[in-house]
Amino acid sequence: WRTEGKLRASEKKYRELIDSSPDAIFVWGEEGRCVLANAGALRLFGCTEAELTTLSATDTYVSDERPRVHERNQSARKEGVVRYERQFLRKNKEIIPVEVSLSTTGEGLYQSIIRDITERREAEEELRKQAELLSLAHDAIIVRDSESRITFWNPGAENTYGWTAPEAMGKVTHELLQTTFPEALDKLNAILLRTGRWEGELIHTKRDGTRVVVASRWSLRRDEDGEPAAILEINRDVTDRKRAEEEVWRSE
Repeated sequence: WRTEGKLRASEKKYRELIDSSPDAIFVWGEEGRCVLANAGALRLFGCTEAELTTLSATDTYVSDERPRVHERNQSARKEGVVRYERQFLRKNKEIIPVEVSLSTTGEGLYQSIIRDITERREAEEELRKQAELLSLAHDAIIVRDSESRITFWNPGAENTYGWTAPEAMGKVTHELLQTTFPEALDKLNAILLRTGRWEGELIHTKRDGTRVVVASRWSLRRDEDGEPAAILEINRDVTDRKRAEEEVWRSE
């Protein structure tokens, strides 16, 4: 009686543990039928606990991926755990992207921990669109980290300065471009940290040694803790305009 009570208590704790997980957890039998699922799995598939008794692993796959179910099960048996991304088919026929961690249990069952990555995919797509827009800009657009190392270098920067993106990545901007600042860099950085932005004119040296004057705008991005994370720098070549202004000034 005591042994049975311990088993029930252990099962209850296990159930409470998996139900507390935000991810969907399914346990599948040898024949691919669902034998256990947590609350997250019910939400992901969109069904009741009673409906899970008729659920098969293949029911959650789009038709194109169903032939891979056996292949992935075999991989889990050999490797212990396999991780992959796939399309998840919900009960209402909605298809969502998920990240799966598939493993085997000591009882010959399969456990899959499934995470909905819809928001992550949407964020990645938004970043891709933003990167495309930045690539179309004629201005030099540079993103640098808190140490001023270049992490993004658009085609406009390539055209302005002569270095390709792979050549510029990881370099410190003011060292690569031999920047001449209107005042001490520490003072400019202090303004940037205090206000989140800075604007002014800089003198840069291109790859071929030519000096250019740029109208530069800096914007600071902070992380979740409020610490400086990245700086967006947009530079527009105003060398010709400055030269024309000097000519007018001299003539007058």
